[in-house]
Amino acid sequence: MMEKNKTALGELACLFLKLGVTAFGGPAAHIAMMEDEVVTRRKWIDSGHFLDMVGATNLIPGPNSTEMAIHIGLLRAGWRGAVVAGACFIIPAVTLTTCLAWLYVLSGSVPSMAPFFRGVKPAVIMIVLNALWRLGRKGIKTYSNCIVACVAVFLCIVGVNPLACLFFGGVLGLLLNVVNPAKHFLWLCVGLVNFGFMVVNGVSTCTGFIGSFFHSAAFSAVQKAESVSLFKIMLFFLKVGAILYGSGYVLMAFIEEELVLNSQWISSSQLVDAIAVGQLTPGPVLSTAAFIGFLLAGMSGAFIAAVSIFAPSFLFVGVLPLLIDRLRASKMTSAFLDGVNSSVVVIMGTVLCKLAWTLSWGWQAFCIAGISGVCVFKLKINNAVLILGAGILGLILWR
Repeated sequence: MMEKNKTALGELACLFLKLGVTAFGGPAAHIAMMEDEVVTRRKWIDSGHFLDMVGATNLIPGPNSTEMAIHIGLLRAGWRGAVVAGACFIIPAVTLTTCLAWLYVLSGSVPSMAPFFRGVKPAVIMIVLNALWRLGRKGIKTYSNCIVACVAVFLCIVGVNPLACLFFGGVLGLLLNVVNPAKHFLWLCVGLVNFGFMVVNGVSTCTGFIGSFFHSAAFSAVQKAESVSLFKIMLFFLKVGAILYGSGYVLMAFIEEELVLNSQWISSSQLVDAIAVGQLTPGPVLSTAAFIGFLLAGMSGAFIAAVSIFAPSFLFVGVLPLLIDRLRASKMTSAFLDGVNSSVVVIMGTVLCKLAWTLSWGWQAFCIAGISGVCVFKLKINNAVLILGAGILGLILWR
């Protein structure tokens, strides 16, 4: 592990402000850009430790890329660094989202920047592919890692929850390093597939129970209320930040269930517009909370919603260094973390495939992808410059 207190707070602030402004494409792209900045360019963290961090953040609730930013700041400059890195990564997205919410309230629609993002997406694919190649060489390097990765591919194909896939990969990695894999491979696969589906059901049940508990405790009087108080906004988004696993689309499911269907704080059309804003802005998708907060209670609501949904992440990240150190302290738990890391690489690859599948591959997209590939793999162009350049090229090609 790298020593902390080796990086000035100003340097952390500049880096994560830049990432907060230019990190389009979702958590996989954000993590790829962080890997390029802190592993390849600045060499603050080696690739093995970075992959450990990615695996650990996937095991705790909250937005993964935001927690990675907080964790990097924590390692480099202690808790002050964690606050600076996390805040600087979050603030640009929250600010832009709040401004778009203000425009939305005035005009009733979300500004369209479709050509810009059509140009950005092929570049994001190349950025994630480059990071996946570098992390894959570190995370899948042994016989047992390859077995874990193959099983993780199968689990992703059949639709197993990513969190369950990570735990499954960790347990499989552990067993493959303490049991003769050639002798017991079939038995392990059968038993662990059953275990994986048990974890899926267990996670779903526990999440539903916790959500129901918080819902009944915090929102029992919502149906009778005529206005939404800042306290109720805070409780809802604190709850979401504390129990949310998965992507920003899981946040949308929470909002639809509790704010559209149950509490009726917002309409279905407003939810659709909130999703559009989440795709429009850089940085963490959970900044969409600021948009919802603004609709409910203006500027104060946006501030309370944003602070509340990200606050649990700062607390959770405090245990990550201890978690990684403990997992690496023995051969068995280290094997578990290696299995998690192999699964992380597969999950990132799955996200990459989904992103590529949703892209309209016309000649313009192929052109931008080719140029981006050369810039990423050969010229080592900074990702922030590449993202902005690809967006501008999109505006030109799709004008």
